[in-house]
Amino acid sequence: MIAPLPPGGYPELATKQDIVDLRKELRDSILGVGSELKRFLLVTILTANLALAVGLAGIAFGAGLGP
Repeated sequence: MIAPLPPGGYPELATKQDIVDLRKELRDSILGVGSELKRFLLVTILTANLALAVGLAGIAFGAGLGP
């Protein structure tokens, strides 16, 4: 019966509160990563759209200067 216990004994076992705290910590961490991902995607999409707009404006401007 004693063999399944960790080497430190009963103080090393997780309590229900330990599990609740870990769940909250993991949830907060996942939400934080989600927020960072949304921010990264927004910046990436806006940058790509700006580059596309500048490129198209350059093409239109260049076509207007032709013969």
